[in-house]
Amino acid sequence: MIVALALVAFSIATPLFVMRRWRLFFAIPASVLQLYLPGAGIGGFMPPLALLGGLALWPEFIRGIRILVKWPPTFMLANVLLTYVVSLVWSVDIRIGIRAIIYLWVFLAIFAAVVLQLRRDERVVWSLLNITVLLAIVEAVLVVVFRISPDLEMVFLHSDLARLFINPNVLDVLFTDEQNNVLDPAKAGGFFTNGNVAGAYLWIMAMVSFLLGRCKRLHLMYLSAVFLLVSAL
Repeated sequence: MIVALALVAFSIATPLFVMRRWRLFFAIPASVLQLYLPGAGIGGFMPPLALLGGLALWPEFIRGIRILVKWPPTFMLANVLLTYVVSLVWSVDIRIGIRAIIYLWVFLAIFAAVVLQLRRDERVVWSLLNITVLLAIVEAVLVVVFRISPDLEMVFLHSDLARLFINPNVLDVLFTDEQNNVLDPAKAGGFFTNGNVAGAYLWIMAMVSFLLGRCKRLHLMYLSAVFLLVSAL
């Protein structure tokens, strides 16, 4: 817990000495890998480095509040966030409520930071998306490999390496009565323990890759989009 609190404190202080582009790197591209550090749990909750990267964007959230309330979709999400906060009063498990609040808040912080960065230098955002697609291809390759060889996937899920990329709490119960569909030989999740979630994520990244190909005239991104779509099938 001490390690986790130190990481949270470091994330909050990070804006004082780290440029926005690097904080966005940990919040966006790093989200593909997640990355969980051993001993970084807080009350049983394991925060990935990507989440900590999002926490480091709190100044952008404050500066971007006007942006969030002016756009209807994010305005509605902001209201949902406020509803979550109020619901803590009657929550039977405050930890779950706080976790939901943190994740939604981080999403809004990332959105605000991206808009602000687009206004300052959009090339940074395009570069971050390029890196995100490349890392998503790693996820897609794992899905394909694990689909071809379910035994190899089981070796990975039982390894210490998996605990760096998948929430250790999830892995601890994966082979108990809280099984997920990734254990089905006909499913593969890569860094995800649910094949359907992995498929949905790859579809989203395929659309991002297609967007990069169209907007930035990067023909390789079209090929990436096709591969990501095929791997999601």
